[in-house]
Amino acid sequence: MTMKNRLIEIQVHGFTSDGKTHVCDVIRRALIAEYGPLTQVASRILAEEPHSENKPRKNVVFSIEEYNHGVMGTYDV
Repeated sequence: MTMKNRLIEIQVHGFTSDGKTHVCDVIRRALIAEYGPLTQVASRILAEEPHSENKPRKNVVFSIEEYNHGVMGTYDV
C-alpha cells in the first residue's frame, strides 16, 4: 500500500495583542468552508483560546507567501 501524508503549514506572526489568534480562527473557518466539514485543521492555540475577541487593527497589512519544500515521496507500508 502506498500512502502520502500531506501537510500545508500556515504560520501567523505578529506582536502581542495584534490579533494572531483571531486571524488563525478566520483561516480555520475559511479552510473548512472551502474544503468541507471533514477538513482537518490542527491548532494548539485555537484549542487553548477558541474565541479570541482580539481582532487585528484596521492598519494591519497581511503578507502571504508560498514556499515549496519540493516533492514528497511515497513509501510502502
